[in-house]
Amino acid sequence: MSSIRLQGVSFAWPSGVSVLRDVDLHFPLGFTAITGPNGVGKSTLLRLITGDLFPDTGRILTDPPGMRIGWLRQTDEGTGSPGELRRSRLGEILRERPDLLILDEPSNHLDASSRRWLVGALQRFAGIGLLVSHDRELMEAVAPRTVRIEGGSASLWALSYGAAREAWSHQHREQWKTLEQAQQRVRAAASTLGDSRRERDAADRNRSSQVRMKSPKDNDARGSLAKGKARIGEMAAGRQVGLARRALQRASEALAGIEVPKDRGRPIALGYTPSERPWIANFQGELFGQRLDLRIERETRLWLQGPNGCGKSTLLRALLGPKGILYLPQVLDAEAARNDLAQLLAFSADLRGRVLAHVAALGVDPARLLASPEPSPGEARKLRLALGLGGSYSALFLDEPTNDLDLPAIERLEEALSGWPGALVLITHDVRLGQRVTLVQHHCTRCSPSKGSFAR
Repeated sequence: MSSIRLQGVSFAWPSGVSVLRDVDLHFPLGFTAITGPNGVGKSTLLRLITGDLFPDTGRILTDPPGMRIGWLRQTDEGTGSPGELRRSRLGEILRERPDLLILDEPSNHLDASSRRWLVGALQRFAGIGLLVSHDRELMEAVAPRTVRIEGGSASLWALSYGAAREAWSHQHREQWKTLEQAQQRVRAAASTLGDSRRERDAADRNRSSQVRMKSPKDNDARGSLAKGKARIGEMAAGRQVGLARRALQRASEALAGIEVPKDRGRPIALGYTPSERPWIANFQGELFGQRLDLRIERETRLWLQGPNGCGKSTLLRALLGPKGILYLPQVLDAEAARNDLAQLLAFSADLRGRVLAHVAALGVDPARLLASPEPSPGEARKLRLALGLGGSYSALFLDEPTNDLDLPAIERLEEALSGWPGALVLITHDVRLGQRVTLVQHHCTRCSPSKGSFAR
């Protein structure tokens, strides 16, 4: 039985940013989904398994040694439609019949028919498969095991993604419940300590007042008895203070030992400026060898659909031109990501702080982003969004905006777009996103776009 084992694996970048700490994992035959927010180390884990990187501590064992590896990288690129290129590359890898198949966001850019083909091909694969994806349907269809990476640690769940997510969400709720109970115990112990101190101080004042108010008629025996009783009461109160102090210390130490993962990100705020004109963009001319007359108005909510290579991205770019439009392209290559990071670093401290606030809202640790040698694809897409979020727009032109994003970020983007009042032109294969945030669907066919005006 082929397998891969990680034993005590830790890895940090030369900058000192820790990615993985003391990770123990076992990957048997079949697919395992690898999940976690952007930038937590999913792609780094894959590079360690393939030998592209080497762990600082621990070891990685493959049985048998020398496995043939097929690896679809998240950033595999070429000339042509990204979806067609991705399917072609997947086909090449599968024909090589690797022992270990590593897929990093394999459904990015794929249309519905290509996704169905992908699911069938992966279900027939007989080796070890590692799947990094934000595609919930794909993970559920092919991966009966799920690894979650968070905060440098990795946990394996012998469950498909949906069941695993419910299990760790339950665990998270129990952790918060334990934390709240520990906080209550600390508050109760602090209150008890305060009461004990007040009783001790009262006993001390009582003994002092009895000494000062001693009558000349008191005999020594009676005075000594009263003094003794006061002293005993003071000592008892002092012991209670000691006990309460130690109880507070134990409760505080127990509280400090409880770690609860913090939720990354927060709701996304999209700036909006109404267009002064009744229309946002207007294209009239030749495209795909056809005469096209297309108008995007103030409240247009248009979902461009169609198979890979039919010209959706070309059509979207043809509509660009007027100011007030935020455009997110389908593909951000490594050079574009480095340029965006360099642009961020060149900003003034105030402007950089505002962009980094948007980065944090999208679920990326700003310090980690600044310290990393190069943003991950998901971090790069979030940085490009953050660079645009500081502005105010009349329209959003988004080409596959969920590619490379983690699930929490996709859900926050979906929520933000559904409540945004401006014009939206969206290209996406994410059916849930398209149905929730658009009003009109336009289906493109290769070299034969429909003519018309699309408005709310």
